[in-house]
Amino acid sequence: MSQHVTLTWFEHQIAYFCGTMRGIESARLGYRPVVWNGDPKQNDHQSAAAELAVAKYINRFWRMGVNTFKEPDVGASIEVRWTPEPAGCLVVRPHDHDDRPYVLVRGLAPDFEIVGYVRGVEAKREEWRCDPGGRGVCYMVPSAALRELKERNDQTI
Repeated sequence: MSQHVTLTWFEHQIAYFCGTMRGIESARLGYRPVVWNGDPKQNDHQSAAAELAVAKYINRFWRMGVNTFKEPDVGASIEVRWTPEPAGCLVVRPHDHDDRPYVLVRGLAPDFEIVGYVRGVEAKREEWRCDPGGRGVCYMVPSAALRELKERNDQTI
């Protein structure tokens, strides 16, 4: 079901720049960084690259957003959630939009696995509700519950 996408060197550099800008703006606004692998910048870089991988795969616009928390990551409605964990789940939070599709991406730039997607309302099931690490309630959707993201202008999302 999952699909693999490899960013070109240039695409990787664009994502790295976008992630750097996100980190700078977050620090300027006093947001607490998400630290992965001991380096808070890595989360910003890898998340941006994952968004670009999804946009590339389905041939939709990637907005390269910085401080655009209320806008979708890709196209008109798609939200991208990245994890470096090979068996990681899709994380959706209670305040996330019910009507938007959330896409799970795993891996490290430039190589990503696009696992699948589910709409926000479908992710908010009681059996997936948890509070890992005391960071607040979320829904951890297993990859087996995700639908396949179709290549090139998938109109199902």
